[in-house]
Amino acid sequence: MTKNLIAIDMDGTLLNEKQQISPENREAIKQRSKEDLVYICSGRDFFDICTILERSNLQIPVASLNGSFILDGETKIFSNPFTKAEVFAIFQYIEELPFKLFTNKGTYNAPFYMDRMRKFFKKYGESVNKEKETNNLNYLIAYEKSTDSKEYTEKLFDDEELEVYKIAIYLPESTFSQNFYQKIKKEFQLPITSSGLNDYELLPLGVDKGKTYDIMMAYFGVPAAKKVAIGDSPNDLPMMSVADLSFAVENASEEVKAVCSHIVPSNDDHGVAYVLNNINLF
Repeated sequence: MTKNLIAIDMDGTLLNEKQQISPENREAIKQRSKEDLVYICSGRDFFDICTILERSNLQIPVASLNGSFILDGETKIFSNPFTKAEVFAIFQYIEELPFKLFTNKGTYNAPFYMDRMRKFFKKYGESVNKEKETNNLNYLIAYEKSTDSKEYTEKLFDDEELEVYKIAIYLPESTFSQNFYQKIKKEFQLPITSSGLNDYELLPLGVDKGKTYDIMMAYFGVPAAKKVAIGDSPNDLPMMSVADLSFAVENASEEVKAVCSHIVPSNDDHGVAYVLNNINLF
């Protein structure tokens, strides 16, 4: 009988600094999955998550794009895309920015995405905190190497089957980014979160990581399971807020640490394995 429903964030939590799942974390997931329901709950798209899991020979359910697209293997459990009207309206505000569109057809970057991002970080980021923003930009460049993104063209929206599940914009911390955030928040009143590193993630109404628990419980028939969350970033807060047990890895933001019931070793020190191997002691 499944006692625990364990949601694990990916970037900054399960993945180490090299964007890999450590052998310790991999083995802990395999062992814990024999007794409990363990799943990935990430802002990444399904294609990237599955590629990373396959490299470690892991087969577990996936709540991708902050919970807007959820699958068990090849079976779609849940999906909640933007309306086309919402996408077109949002696009008027972001088409000149470094953006990503996360869709059922894959992830699409703004044209000349890396050049755009470097341009915005150079123009706005250096005036705030050059060292911090340089480190953040380098992380985003490394992150991009772990994804399988295509370049956006206007023809993308000609596809009648296209569904957009998340829109992300990458900007350095600055007055410019703060003004952009306030404008988008006021105009669309959609959920806006962040994976913690210079991104604004726009989600469809009714989507957040915390809502994935009820979806998983209903689908797998485990209504009495204890909800467990492991994460590091602001977009993990919704699942932390509804979890019975919440764990922040040591490298988590202070905002996340403040609401979690436990602090565990960092993503580079196999914090996920620590939780999974000792879950019955908490």
